[in-house]
Amino acid sequence: MRVKEVNSGRRRVFLIASVFACAIAVFALFRPEDALVRVQRWNGDAARREAPARSQVSVRSEAPARRVILISIDGFAARLLERAELPAIRRLMAEGVAAERAVTVLPSKTLPAHASMLSGVPPSEHGITSNQYDPQLKWEQRNLYTLCREHALRCGLFGAKDKLLVLVENEPGCEQYEIHESAADVFKAAAAYIKDRDPDFVMIHLAEVDLVGHDIGWDSPKQVRALKKIDRLLGKFLPRLQAASERPLAVILTADHGGHGKNHGTDSPEDMRIPWILWGAKLAGRTKIEQFSLAETAPIIRELLEVVE
Repeated sequence: MRVKEVNSGRRRVFLIASVFACAIAVFALFRPEDALVRVQRWNGDAARREAPARSQVSVRSEAPARRVILISIDGFAARLLERAELPAIRRLMAEGVAAERAVTVLPSKTLPAHASMLSGVPPSEHGITSNQYDPQLKWEQRNLYTLCREHALRCGLFGAKDKLLVLVENEPGCEQYEIHESAADVFKAAAAYIKDRDPDFVMIHLAEVDLVGHDIGWDSPKQVRALKKIDRLLGKFLPRLQAASERPLAVILTADHGGHGKNHGTDSPEDMRIPWILWGAKLAGRTKIEQFSLAETAPIIRELLEVVE
C-alpha cells in the first residue's frame, strides 16, 4: 500500500537566545501552517519529503454544499450492463441519470482516460498518452486536484493501480492517496477517509474487471463474476457514504474503457463504449444524456462542487 498523509503535529524549537533570530526563521519555514510533510509508504518502507507551501492554498472557510464521489470501474464495457445482475448499479441508474451512449477517449487506456476524467481535455491536450507509470513524469495539466488546492477543498484518490500516482504525486491538492490491490480494500480505505475527513471530492478506482479481461477475456463468465462482486461491495459502500456526512452526496460511476478479446486501446465500439451514471444530483437543463464523452466528467464535477475556473 502506498499512502500520503498530512502531518498535523507541531514541531517545537528550542534554541538559545544567541541564535534567537535564526530560530524564528527556521520555525517560520517548518511550522505546520506553512508546509505539509508527506509520508509515503511502499512495501513497508517510508520516505519523507516536503510538499509545496500551504500559502499557495486558499483558506478553507466553508465546505461546498455537496460531496462528489467519482467511481471508475476499470475495463467496464457498457455491454456488460446487460450481461450481469447488478442491483447496486441498477439502483444508481434508476434513481439518477445514465448516458444513453458514453464513450471514452483515445487511446482507450487507463492512464490517459483517468487524466481526461480529471482534466476535462483529451490526451492530445493533457499530454498523457502512455499507459505506464513514469516516476519522472511531472504532470502539469490543470485538473480537479488543482482546483482542490486553489479552493482549499479536501480531496483524495483511492485506487488499485500504481500508474494512477502520476496524477497526484506532485499535486498537493490531493490530500490523501492510497493504492490497494483489491476492490474490497479500496472501498474500505476510501470509506475510512470519507468518515474521518468529510472530503469534498474523492476518486475511487477498481481494477478487477480489467485484470480478468486481460487474463481470461472480456465478456467471459469470470469477468462478469468480478463485476458482480464489485456491485455487491458498492451496495454496502453507498449507505456508508450517505451516513458519513449530512451534506448532500453525488456519485458518478463510469469506466475508463471497455475491451475485446484480452486487450483494449483501439477506437472499436467494444473498447470505446462505457457506462456513465450520475446519482444524487441533477444537471441544470439536462434530464437525460444521449451522447457523452468521458472528458466531460471534469466540468460536470466542477459544476456539482460549484467551483469555477
